[in-house]
Amino acid sequence: MKPSSDMFVRLRERVTNMADDKEQRRFELQEKLMRYRLLEREATDPVACGFLHDIVLELESDLKTADR
Repeated sequence: MKPSSDMFVRLRERVTNMADDKEQRRFELQEKLMRYRLLEREATDPVACGFLHDIVLELESDLKTADR
């Protein structure tokens, strides 16, 4: 079976969509990270600060993973 140009067009669209999805995910992670960093700075309760710090660390890790 000979590959058609239509198959290549669909493949290119899928790859483009995957790249767009990756960029969207990265943007959402950056946005969340900024919000939680701000909350961490503003928090006064030591327990809340600890939880928020853990969330920030996890989001930073997720962002590094998303970059790969």
